[in-house]
Amino acid sequence: MSTRSWAFFALSALFLLGIAAAASAATEELQKLGVTLPATSVSGLSSGAYMAGQIEVAHSKDIVGAGIVAGGPFACAETESSRLFPYWPVVLWQNATQAANACMKDTWGAPDADKLAKRAKELAEDGKIDELSGLADDKVYLFSGNEDQTVVRAVVEAAKRFYEAAGVPEGSVTLVEKEGGHAFLTETEGTAASHRSLMSAIAITIRRRRSSNGSMVLPSPSPAQAQPASSSSSTNQLSTMASPTGSPPRAWSMCLRIA
Repeated sequence: MSTRSWAFFALSALFLLGIAAAASAATEELQKLGVTLPATSVSGLSSGAYMAGQIEVAHSKDIVGAGIVAGGPFACAETESSRLFPYWPVVLWQNATQAANACMKDTWGAPDADKLAKRAKELAEDGKIDELSGLADDKVYLFSGNEDQTVVRAVVEAAKRFYEAAGVPEGSVTLVEKEGGHAFLTETEGTAASHRSLMSAIAITIRRRRSSNGSMVLPSPSPAQAQPASSSSSTNQLSTMASPTGSPPRAWSMCLRIA
């Protein structure tokens, strides 16, 4: 056997061993976090906001609401081609192009909320996501900053129309439009900035469905940034997050849960 053949054989063997190791790791039981799943909401900024909306709609029977900061509607970037050939490189490029021109900017026009709600209903009927009826008692908070040039106002407004078309009562969808750029609003405290203002607004908006007592806890991106969370038996209190640079993280997301 030639040297080249041996090299190919060795690489193939390593590749197969890697797959086997990954499969073995995937079967390990994940650590339990003590989260009450039916009392969970999810929130995020920008790409994290889109993630929050995707999770809420796809798992509507378990999620009680979402906080969407600078994000648009469910399935916004899906093109017609991606339904037939979801992993073709050219289709991935088409989705990315649509995301930039219709889900961040409105160069191609604002997202069609009614069409996307119909798409979500089709996915639910096919059993690929939960029934949209699970959204009926959700609370949704949306925020769009006047100075946000990354995800424009029309896209966030389309998210509001999507939720209403998908069955969330109009009074359960709060859209806040005010001063601010593409970031979590902050309250400056010395050299650090906390997310207390916006996070408190999200916490107030997303109400619990099954419990009248408890506290909401917000996991931090890193232990170094976290401050201790307080709790109460009668009020919702959110842990705060601080950034030593004075500016908030741009593309992280978080889950709000009821302890």
